[in-house]
Amino acid sequence: MPLLQRLIDQKPPAEAADIVIVDDDVRIASGDLARFIGLAQAASLDVAQPAHAPGSIFTWRVTRQLPFSIVRLSRFVEVGPVVLFSPAAQGRFLPFPGAARMGWGLDVQWATSRSGLRFGVVDAVPMVHLAPVAVDYSMPQEEEQLDAARIAGGIGSLPELDVSLGPVWRSFQKEPPWASSR
Repeated sequence: MPLLQRLIDQKPPAEAADIVIVDDDVRIASGDLARFIGLAQAASLDVAQPAHAPGSIFTWRVTRQLPFSIVRLSRFVEVGPVVLFSPAAQGRFLPFPGAARMGWGLDVQWATSRSGLRFGVVDAVPMVHLAPVAVDYSMPQEEEQLDAARIAGGIGSLPELDVSLGPVWRSFQKEPPWASSR
């Protein structure tokens, strides 16, 4: 995360631009990043990620692709392998903390921040995460940060975050059902 923050600091995004962070061990299974960004914007998402396609290495059930869904609201969006931040989310969650290392627990902080921002998973542009997590770094240190974020956020157990919020933009709908609620 410190490296990502340095990159953002060296080349700040335009004022109204989204930031999309993509790991090097992911591929888009259907569609492309432009479509992902377009759907996240059409759904007024502030923090978004593509769903994990079948065969993808995933951690959270809520991030797995749902059939017949374009976009769905969720309480939780992972710190990686692909994440989008709207300008409003950038103002709330950036800069990344220097102690974040690989970012574990940041996503829990975002989910428990009561920020008023909209989180969602884009099912229509699924990704495949190709490699297991924590191969090149210390997982125990990251798990400590994750647990500290859970406790600080008042979360009894991580499965409490692993849920969708209900509204789903289905393939037969022209716009998200929450389009007029903002």
